[in-house]
Amino acid sequence: MRKPGISWVPVQKYNRPLGPVWQVRKGREGNRQIGFFKYMNRSTAKRLGPVLAMELLSYRLARKLGISVAKIEVVTIQGKRGIVSHKKRKGRLYSWEEFYRRKGPRAINELQSPERLIELFVFDIWIVNVDRHNENIIIFPTQKAYDFYAIDHSMSLLGTFTFRKIPWYSKQWEHVALYNHHYLRGLTHYIQEYSQVKPFIQKIQRLSPVLIKQTVRRIPGSLLSLTQKQQAERVLLNRQKNLHHLVERWLLEYQGKI
Repeated sequence: MRKPGISWVPVQKYNRPLGPVWQVRKGREGNRQIGFFKYMNRSTAKRLGPVLAMELLSYRLARKLGISVAKIEVVTIQGKRGIVSHKKRKGRLYSWEEFYRRKGPRAINELQSPERLIELFVFDIWIVNVDRHNENIIIFPTQKAYDFYAIDHSMSLLGTFTFRKIPWYSKQWEHVALYNHHYLRGLTHYIQEYSQVKPFIQKIQRLSPVLIKQTVRRIPGSLLSLTQKQQAERVLLNRQKNLHHLVERWLLEYQGKI
């Protein structure tokens, strides 16, 4: 029997441009977990494609790489099947926008491990994330500095292709400087040379293709069809193989460096 007080309960419901979002909670006072629940209605599913599956897949791939992201789980709340993104219980939280306004250009160097922002940037290139911006990097204080975790990965892979109405095989996706319209404040200035991104490219390229395929295939069929899984696998494996070229091209086309 399910224990009382551990089910997710809606606190507030929002209608956002990318679909419904509910703030939810579970647990008792003193041990309460807050999260944000997303589900698809007919309109958003047609316009955005399998974005919930992409959020779940991106989370699981990030975890394989040790990248700090908000926990994602598949749940059903009030008859709606969707995903919950957990809010970390870390005291005072800031968006990157808020943090940068407080700290200015030194913001990146205030982080415990600044290079991990570069790792996230390379990961976003791999998964074709077109929605990384100053509001979906969450900063929290640690004993010695600040750390961060990332949220919102739904506009990646098949979600990106559907939303932009550009097929996955288009050459445009080989040019990060053309398709990516958002950068974290200060990040492009922080990336000065290829040697800064190379270790994170190699880390992704060392992932076993078998592991990548298994991660895709374990996404629930209710969120991602077999055909969609095969397409996601193909994109991930192709971009993994060519990731060094994608990043080199970005350095040349956006930064004028190589």
